[in-house]
Amino acid sequence: MIGEMLADRYRIDAELGRGGMGVVYRAHDTLLDRPVAVKVLSDSGLGTEGRARLLREAQAAARLDHPNIVSVYDAGETESMPFIVMQLVTGASLHDCGPQSVPQIIAIARQLCDALDHAHAQGIVHRDLKPENVMIFGSGERLIAKLMDFGLAHSRDASRLTQEDTLVGTVFYLAPEQALGQPVDGRADLYALGVILYELTTGRLPFTGDDPLIIIHRQNHLGLGPRRCRRFPPSARRCPATRWSALYWPLRSRFAGGSRAWTAFSARKAGRPRRCAASNCARRAR
Repeated sequence: MIGEMLADRYRIDAELGRGGMGVVYRAHDTLLDRPVAVKVLSDSGLGTEGRARLLREAQAAARLDHPNIVSVYDAGETESMPFIVMQLVTGASLHDCGPQSVPQIIAIARQLCDALDHAHAQGIVHRDLKPENVMIFGSGERLIAKLMDFGLAHSRDASRLTQEDTLVGTVFYLAPEQALGQPVDGRADLYALGVILYELTTGRLPFTGDDPLIIIHRQNHLGLGPRRCRRFPPSARRCPATRWSALYWPLRSRFAGGSRAWTAFSARKAGRPRRCAASNCARRAR
């Protein structure tokens, strides 16, 4: 596909990466003379549902206008191949290039809380938040994070498009209610963000296993206590991210929005005690 023109407008220049649903290319918008990223469906075997989900990504993300969310410019289908044209972000994913200090983790947490708050206010739940879907660039405490890939985004106004008996999302970051096939809202994204922050600071996932069902069981039945910060010096042993109660079950004890989560997170960062039902629930589970 390299060198081809898409929709008589986008020249495909290079492949940037592959995901579960699509291939992302670096391209050039010949009409507006600017570099863009183009995502196309990678597996024709996904059929009608895969096409619907990919185009829904564009419809959902196009409604979002936030500095920490990758912008969507265009979408369409050519020769039975759906595509999405997005802002080209130069940098690396959080999975490939993690933060190097606790202040960087805190900066990422603040930006992603803001981005999720904006998306949830538009009635959009990402449903697949993970390090691979967070792009970062910049250096020091000026690190900038951008949330991308709304391929599993769910609008509260739309019916579900997932296949029957198919678990959609990355199991390590799935909220328990999502893993169990229950209705989800923005709190599922905050759970996933809690897992990401936990992993960034401790160097490990909160729940692991060789089988998705084992991970789901542990999510639902094991409580989490504070963990020491393994990746950073002793001065950062008790990073507040490891105590962020977005991780905790039951659902009713979780933060209702990104702004509330950040308020609690920053209070703990500053050393101010903050009690909440979620932390009480975790203590009872231990």
